[in-house]
Amino acid sequence: MKNRLLKLSDAELLKLGVHGNEMALSIIFDKYFIQIHSFANQLLKNSDIAKEIAMDVMLKMWQKRDLIKIEGDQSLQPYMVKAAKNAVINFHKSKRLPTESISNLQLSAALAYDSSADAQLNLKELEERVSQIVEGLPERRRMVFCLSRQDDMSYAEIAKKLNISVNTVRNQISASLAYVKGKLNEFKNL
Repeated sequence: MKNRLLKLSDAELLKLGVHGNEMALSIIFDKYFIQIHSFANQLLKNSDIAKEIAMDVMLKMWQKRDLIKIEGDQSLQPYMVKAAKNAVINFHKSKRLPTESISNLQLSAALAYDSSADAQLNLKELEERVSQIVEGLPERRRMVFCLSRQDDMSYAEIAKKLNISVNTVRNQISASLAYVKGKLNEFKNL
């Protein structure tokens, strides 16, 4: 089935995504993540932050997939590049990434898994899984991650509160996001 989907246009893949097809999302992710990461990295000169931006752009694209209008053989690339550019500008303005809260991530992932009546059960299961994953982080990393995602503190605020550098905060959050994403992917593939 994936081979058949690989031949589809971005508009067709997006249309399938609107109807909850996760494989279509996977193909879009594989197609654009590296491009968006590279673009953001060229602007920021920081691969970890560029990776966070690319992840945020992909997540927001998925959340807004029903609002994105492309037709025929149009590409998602202009939308993705513009979203990445705006995320980089926002980062420079605030020195903090515009990221999603854990509850928004859980809800989006649950809805992507299943848009039927079972979505509530999936959401509860996913919330428990994300909580377990976050609890599995080393104590200091978990504290930094929770201050950022649950308490909505900026990198600078976290650095000041914990008496560490802003770069350490960035690195801790980047490592935490990669860890949580990896564990969620393992969970999804079970």
